[in-house]
Amino acid sequence: TMGARVIGSEVAKTIADAFLAQTFDENGRSAGNVNAINEVDAKYNKG
Repeated sequence: TMGARVIGSEVAKTIADAFLAQTFDENGRSAGNVNAINEVDAKYNKG
């Protein structure tokens, strides 16, 4: 959750919109984690 008691719904929407508007940087520090998740997904979701 985003702390409903701390921020209002409009601020939460603004934060969510900003998060969803970002693009993934394939050279960023999370790339290895995302690749590992994709490998597990490919292994178990053959479809």
